[in-house]
Amino acid sequence: MSKEQKEYIESLRTRIRELEAEALQRDSMRISGGDFAMFCLAGAIACVLWLLERSPWTVCLCLLGMFLFLVFPIWHLPWIKKSKSRRVAAEIILAVAIIWIGYELFPLRHGNLARRIEGRPTDPVFPYHAGKPKLDVWYTNTGEKPIRNARIAGEIRIVPVTITEDEMFADFKQKASFVPTENEIAPNAPEGFKTLYGREEIVDGDIALLSGPAPQKKLCAVAAFLWQDDTGQYESDLCGCMEPNRNPGAIPPFGYSKGHNGTWKTN
Repeated sequence: MSKEQKEYIESLRTRIRELEAEALQRDSMRISGGDFAMFCLAGAIACVLWLLERSPWTVCLCLLGMFLFLVFPIWHLPWIKKSKSRRVAAEIILAVAIIWIGYELFPLRHGNLARRIEGRPTDPVFPYHAGKPKLDVWYTNTGEKPIRNARIAGEIRIVPVTITEDEMFADFKQKASFVPTENEIAPNAPEGFKTLYGREEIVDGDIALLSGPAPQKKLCAVAAFLWQDDTGQYESDLCGCMEPNRNPGAIPPFGYSKGHNGTWKTN
C-alpha cells in the first residue's frame, strides 16, 4: 500500500471519528422520549390540580406527583447535566417552585360570613303598608376560623324600577358609613342581626307604586360587611329588592341580585 493510500485511509478514519463525536454531542443535547413523557405527565397532573375541587389531600398528592415526575428529567436535561452544581441548583429551584405553588393553591381554612334578610316579626311585610321601612339583616360565621373586626353598612332604599341594582349599589358604596358589629364571631356562633332602616317613609300614595300590578318603584335592602380572619380581609355584600314578580311567594318577597351577594378578598 502506497503512502498516499495510507494517508487517505487515515484521513477517512479521522473524519469518521469526528462525525461520531458530532453525533454523540447531538444526542446528548436531545431530551429522551422517557424524559419527555415525564414532563407531559407532570403537565397533566397540573391540569388535574387546576380542574379538581381543591382539598388539602388533592393539593398535596398532585404536587408530590409533579415533583416526582419532574425531578428525574430535570436532572438529565442536556445543559444542566454537564455540571453537578447546575443539577443541584435546578432541583432546588424545582422544589421552591413546587412549594410556592402549594402555598398559593392550598385551601386555607377561613371564616365565612353568611347573611340573610328577614322581616321583623312585629311589623307587616313592606311595602304593603305605610310607615318607616325596616328589615333585619341576620349574620353568622359558617366558616372554620373566627371572624374579627366585623363592620356593617346598610340601608333600605325606595328607587324607581328603572334603576339597576348595579347603579344603586355603586351609589350606596360611595356614601356607606360602616359601624362595628362584633369584635369576634366564632365558627357556628348564634346568629346576630342588624336592623336596616329606610331613608324615607312609605306613604299611602307609595303603596300602589310599590305593589300594584305594574310597580313603578321597588324597595331594596343593601348592605356590606367588612371583616377579617387569619387569611386576610374580606367584604361580603348583600343586595335584594322586593319585586314580587321576580320572586313570587317568598317572605320577605326579595329577589336577590346575583352581582352583589358574594364575598371578595380585599387585600
